[in-house]
Order: sequence, then structure tokens, then C-alpha cells
Amino acid sequence: MPDWEPGIIPLAANFQNNTTSPLDARQVVPNLAALEQIQFPYPGLTVFQEDGKHMYLCLKIRGTPGGPIDIQTEGVIGGVANPDYWKKVHDESEIDGGEF
Repeated sequence: MPDWEPGIIPLAANFQNNTTSPLDARQVVPNLAALEQIQFPYPGLTVFQEDGKHMYLCLKIRGTPGGPIDIQTEGVIGGVANPDYWKKVHDESEIDGGEF
């Protein structure tokens, strides 16, 4: 048994994505405020912010066991991504590609 939880849809072959959109629509947002509108975020989700050219990593979510997942009240505060919930992992202005 693996130490990670396998997905529920096994694919035994590759596939071709015939769109310029991401497979997971949560991976690209137009602006920072849209981070708050992502439904069902999960720790490890990476999101690209188009208007700032930044990449964010979701560190944790808040919610009650069995209840809805919600980072909307604490994920972005005053126009700044809350570092308790989102880590900026890439900034276009950084030559080295950001920090991890």
C-alpha cells in the first residue's frame, strides 16, 4: 500500500489536451483576489496569478473535518496573500526563478 492516496481515475495510457487552458481550472487566476474564489483548494495546489506573473503554493486550508474547505476569509488579506496559507514561489522579477 502506498504512503500516498492514489487517485480514483486510473489512466492506463496518455492523452492529448486540445486546449490552451490548464486541465485544472484552479491553476490560473487573473489576479490575487481570485485566490479567495478558488473552490476546493488543497495543500500543494500551485496557482499562477496572471496579472502579477506570480506563482503561489497553497500551504494549508482551514475548515472543519467533513465540512467545506474554506480559505476565503484568511487566504488574502488587504490585497496580500496570507503567508500562512499561500507561499509565493515564483516572481518574474527574480532571475533565479523564485525560492522554494
